Amino acid sequence: MTRPPREDVRVVPKHHVLVRLSHWLNVPLLFAMIASGLAIYWASPVFFHGYDPVNRSRDYLVDLGAAIARVLGNGGRDPRAWVYDHLSLGTGQLAISLRWHWAFAYLFMLNGALYLIGLIRGGGWRALIPRRSDVRESLRGRGHEVEIVEDWSDLMGHAQLIRIDPDGLRGGSDPRADGAALGS
Repeated sequence: MTRPPREDVRVVPKHHVLVRLSHWLNVPLLFAMIASGLAIYWASPVFFHGYDPVNRSRDYLVDLGAAIARVLGNGGRDPRAWVYDHLSLGTGQLAISLRWHWAFAYLFMLNGALYLIGLIRGGGWRALIPRRSDVRESLRGRGHEVEIVEDWSDLMGHAQLIRIDPDGLRGGSDPRADGAALGS
């Protein structure tokens, strides 16, 4: 059995390599910021939660950690710290967690700069500029009837203006309108 001849398909990259790279770097950077943020939350005395008489706890993540540890086991560790031990840098690591958090934040900002450079170099910035048809199609999509008229049509509204200056009032009116704006 013979195979049909293979047609070569040319793949044209839509985005610049920096845009693609920085897009995917966001994922680990944000996860790292979340993990270090949880460690800051755990270690900082600023985030103290008052005692809740209903469930006898102060911290919802402690309650969640204890529930998860009951189901999955915790290997002899404090079951209340399960969330922090598994999803952050650990307990009691405020200084190092702050340093890591800021380091990841600076990397996140640098990644944003790489994204902008990639948008500019690859021409992707053009897609960010709104077009006239965007407003028209958006309104039509919401059920509005949209009619395009000439630049100077009587269907459009006309303007009158009164400006208050220290010297008095000044008025102006669209000459195509039947109204008037008068100032003294």
